Amino acid sequence: MKRIIIDTDVGTDDAVALIMALRSPAVRVEAITTVSGNVPVGRATKNALIVLDLCGVDVPVFAGAAAPLRRPPHFAFHIHGATGLGDTHWPEPVKKPEEENAVAALIRLASQYRGELELVTLGPLTNIALALKQEPRLVKWIRTCTVMGGSIHGMGNVTPAAEYNIWSDPEAADIVLQSDLPIALVGWELCTGDAALVQEELDTLARDRSKLTRFVAEINRFSIKVKAALTGENKLNLPDPLAMAIAIDRSLCMKSSAHAVMVETDSELTRGVTVIDRHFQWKKNRNVEICWQVDVKKWKELLFELLKEQA
Repeated sequence: MKRIIIDTDVGTDDAVALIMALRSPAVRVEAITTVSGNVPVGRATKNALIVLDLCGVDVPVFAGAAAPLRRPPHFAFHIHGATGLGDTHWPEPVKKPEEENAVAALIRLASQYRGELELVTLGPLTNIALALKQEPRLVKWIRTCTVMGGSIHGMGNVTPAAEYNIWSDPEAADIVLQSDLPIALVGWELCTGDAALVQEELDTLARDRSKLTRFVAEINRFSIKVKAALTGENKLNLPDPLAMAIAIDRSLCMKSSAHAVMVETDSELTRGVTVIDRHFQWKKNRNVEICWQVDVKKWKELLFELLKEQA
C-alpha cells in the first residue's frame, strides 16, 4: 500500500480526487496539506474536512501557505464557486485542522517515512517549494511526486498559454520542477477530449444512490455550467481526479518520457508556461516524467469504481 500526502487547494475537482484517494485500497493517506489557490487556504482546509466527514475517515489536515511566494493570490471562484464546492453548502465539519503548519508537517512525515512517502499535488506548489527550501533532503526522502499542473501541449486554461496551478505561483513551480524531486507531471490537457465526462456519464452519477456520487454531482454542476457557457460543451473536465488516478495506478499513463522542465516567471504574456526540453538541449537533470497519454477506459473505470463503492 502506497503512503501518500495530498497537497491541495480544495475546489470541486480536488474534492473528487480526495474521495478517490480516501476510498482506494491501494493507498493510505497519511495527511492532507492545504494551500491557497482555487480558494483561500482557510476555505480549502474547511473543504478538506468536509470531504473527510463525508467519507467517514480520520486523516490529519494541515493548513499551509496563504499566498504565493512573491505574488498576490488569484482565486478561481468563477470556476469553483464561492465556497470552492460549486456554491453548494454543507454542514460544518466535525473535525478540526491540526495546529502544525503544513510545511513543517510535510518535512516531519517525509523524514519519518523516508523512501516510502509519495506526494500528490493538486494545487499551486507553494507548500512544496517552501518545504524544499527549509529541508533540501526532501528530494531524497520523497519516493515520487505526482504533480497535477502545467500544459504539455501549450494550451492553457487560465491564460491561452498557462495552466492555473502553475500560473498561480510560477516561482514555486519553477523551484519544484527544477529540484531533484522525482516528479510525474500530469498536464491539464490530459483530462480533455475523450477523458472528459460526457452527459450520459454525468447522468449516471446523478442517478446513483450513493452519497458520494450525489456529492460529486452536486458540487460539479457549477463547473459544468461554466464550461458550457465558455465552450458550448456539456462535459466535465476532472484534472485533479485524473492525476490522482495516475498516482494510484501508474499503468493509466500509457506513454511517458523524462525531461527537464522550467517555468516562465518573468513575462506576463507567458507567465506560468511549462517549458519542456523535448529534444534534450539543456544540460539539466531530466527528473520530470511527462505523461503524454492516458488509458481513458481504465481512468473512467477507476473513477466510477471508487465513487460508487459506498452506498
